[in-house]
Amino acid sequence: MDWVILLCLMLAPGDYERGAALFAGGRYDEAIAVLARVSREHPSDARVWKALGVTYAAKADYALALDPLQRACALNPRLEDACYFEARALYALDRFEDSIAVLRAELPRDASPWRIHL
Repeated sequence: MDWVILLCLMLAPGDYERGAALFAGGRYDEAIAVLARVSREHPSDARVWKALGVTYAAKADYALALDPLQRACALNPRLEDACYFEARALYALDRFEDSIAVLRAELPRDASPWRIHL
């Protein structure tokens, strides 16, 4: 019987995945509660901060989204769209110059998404 419990624990999603699933299901407040706890437990995990910020942004709460998104971008600027989401939050808060500064800082890291394809 112990192997059944072990198997269930191995197959159970982690808290990050649980938060992401709640977000995907549109259950933003529940996702925020889970992701906020995970961010306290794993403060150096940029993907958790990004997910928390994106969840706040999905609720159009850009003031609360900004700090987690800034942390995500600072921790791992190469994390897909982390800095872009920070810039979007700044833009939504009418902080246009700050938004542009984030995007300009990101450009030398990876210019490929910025190229125009004709």
